[in-house]
Amino acid sequence: MITSIYISDSSVEVAVGTAGSSHVQVKQIRRYPLPEGCLVNGEIHRPRQLTELLAQIRKECRWKKRRVRLVINSDLVNVKRLTLPAMSEKKLRRLLPHELEAAQEDMLVDFQKIESGKKQLTLYGVSVPRRQLEPYRKALADAGFRLEQILVSRFCIERFLGRVRTLQGKTCIVELFDDLLMTSVLLVDGVCGYFSQSHVSASGSFQFGLEVSRSVSNLRQFFSTQDKNRRIEEVYLCGISEKDFLICEEALSQMVTDIGAVRIQEVEEVQLSGNVQVQAADYIALLGSLFSGHGGIRFDLNDKKQKGKEEPGALGRYGMLPALVAAGCVAVYGALYLTNEQRRQELSEIEEYLASAHNLSECERADALALENGRLAAMTASVEYMDEVLASYPHMNSEVLAQIEACAKGRAEAKVESYDGDTGMLTLNTEAREVGLINEFIDALQETGLFHAIDYTGYTYSGQTGRYAIHVSCYLKEQAGKEGAGE
Repeated sequence: MITSIYISDSSVEVAVGTAGSSHVQVKQIRRYPLPEGCLVNGEIHRPRQLTELLAQIRKECRWKKRRVRLVINSDLVNVKRLTLPAMSEKKLRRLLPHELEAAQEDMLVDFQKIESGKKQLTLYGVSVPRRQLEPYRKALADAGFRLEQILVSRFCIERFLGRVRTLQGKTCIVELFDDLLMTSVLLVDGVCGYFSQSHVSASGSFQFGLEVSRSVSNLRQFFSTQDKNRRIEEVYLCGISEKDFLICEEALSQMVTDIGAVRIQEVEEVQLSGNVQVQAADYIALLGSLFSGHGGIRFDLNDKKQKGKEEPGALGRYGMLPALVAAGCVAVYGALYLTNEQRRQELSEIEEYLASAHNLSECERADALALENGRLAAMTASVEYMDEVLASYPHMNSEVLAQIEACAKGRAEAKVESYDGDTGMLTLNTEAREVGLINEFIDALQETGLFHAIDYTGYTYSGQTGRYAIHVSCYLKEQAGKEGAGE
């Protein structure tokens, strides 16, 4: 049996189960809220409160000294995608600290391979300062746990999503929620193509739904720049209540009209015991740590054990002195001899390396790669230009809606009928008791400075309601919805 603990800024999640490469069995799973401010961005600020909660968990579960896997979600973890020449794992581990700028500090470094060929290797390099992880080890140790390994939540999430049959081969968006932290994952043919995290407003409000919709819209636009022949049609929402799901569904229907919100209902790959009444998709980072497989990011914080030394008596001290001096001389001579032989062997290897026909051809290949690097730099500049273009799009958010509501107050009733992100056109369905009130509403919209054009159809009158109706089409300016817009 394996015990996993996931510690985030808002809660501590615990799972006990049997690991597997494609299926896992879960015997227990629980979630405990953390006091506010105990952790901030993965850094422990109140270690005593965390230790007390962990001790309470161990007591409630009636566990004795137990080995655990710890999953962390921290801004302190540096993740970098690298493309390097093919090399042995030994050489790769020597090179990684320099690539991750982690050579000057006591850092823990690991990697996860993405693609491995005969000539080239693509991987995720990960580093984190040891001093930042030590408080986690101490809190667990003080609470009666023994830390077996530390896992990074990002790769636990990717491992879980990669095992779920519902998502295999799919191109879609997955949004995961942990209190105010939203994790956005873009799956391309079932493989993680983009991963980001951001903070959102408190759940239960329409502002929350708008922020989720904006994240989905940005991810879909990003994907369209990579592949113009396919469209994303589904977004999976995990870790939210039914009320928040309906809020997000409504916001998506208004802002991203051709994408549907769905849930991951059944996860056949996670078998829950009869007494476990939860949705597996609400514990993705935690349960992802139970899936085993080749590779994966993990940090080991093993205790450095020091052997005790007995104090010898006076006879032992003076009788052993000559022997110790002789042994020391032999040890120094042996060390110098081995060092000299090692240096001579390294020089010989360097000479062979410089004269090798293979390495000369590799040098020519490096020149070719330099040209290729120039081409990639040009492509990067193109992507940056695309980012600038995307940044020029107006923001259809709560600020815009608030100004529209202010213009309509006391004059008319205005509802958002649709929004086209490509053209910035916002369509409003407007009703009022008098035609003059609708004209005042349109004048007020023009005075906000949010729109560069406002079009509207002729009036229609309903005898049943006694009100005039009109469709208003507003074209948002580039700065609409951004800080300082309309001032």
